[in-house]
Amino acid sequence: MRDTISRHADSTEILIAGIFRGWLVHVVENAGCAVRVKYMEAGIPGGGEEVMMSSGAQLEGKVGELVIRVLTPAFYSRFTHYTSILEAFQAEMAMETVCVDGFDILSVLVAASNNMPRSPMSIAERFKYALIDTLRTPPPPTSSHTTEHSSLNTTFKSPTLTSGHSEFDHFVQTHAEIPPHQRHEYTNRVLKMLISEYVALSWEEILDLEIFACRCLGIWVLVGWLGRWPTGWGGR
Repeated sequence: MRDTISRHADSTEILIAGIFRGWLVHVVENAGCAVRVKYMEAGIPGGGEEVMMSSGAQLEGKVGELVIRVLTPAFYSRFTHYTSILEAFQAEMAMETVCVDGFDILSVLVAASNNMPRSPMSIAERFKYALIDTLRTPPPPTSSHTTEHSSLNTTFKSPTLTSGHSEFDHFVQTHAEIPPHQRHEYTNRVLKMLISEYVALSWEEILDLEIFACRCLGIWVLVGWLGRWPTGWGGR
């Protein structure tokens, strides 16, 4: 198993990592089989190794073992680029941003987690998620890997679900334990991240500068327009 890449996660990755852990806890607690999950984060302050067990694992002698080891905090931001959670794991295993031992158990857990009904959303939320669904594309290959040439001996193919509503987004919208402010922040950060890939070379800092420049230009145009406005409103 490869060592983790030692860099600290940024604020967006930390947010997504917290929600990802909540998703993992949810699927383990609601597992229909006896399973023990060992989960290891990467680059998250205070993070480390955590063991989760389903209720059946404490009663039955035979327990399925699943190990998920995140190798780089980039996994968390890349994870949101996929519509299918299982496909995200397959692709990121090939990119070596995550290592999974017990993929068959993971497949069962993911399948069981996709049955939650969709919660109602506000008009603003629906608009933001519509943009996210439109802009979402698979992330580019990592610097040392491609989906065609992976060190893993698998038959993985490039993701086919390149746009549309994400299963992970669906969890964010429906899970009652995610507070509204965190749900709102997740939506805004993912949308900003995806927009930056189109207009700012994937640099959110450049996007911030572009937005600032547009605001300055707008103020300049407005001031110029007001400067030409007649001083007398009621005529001569």
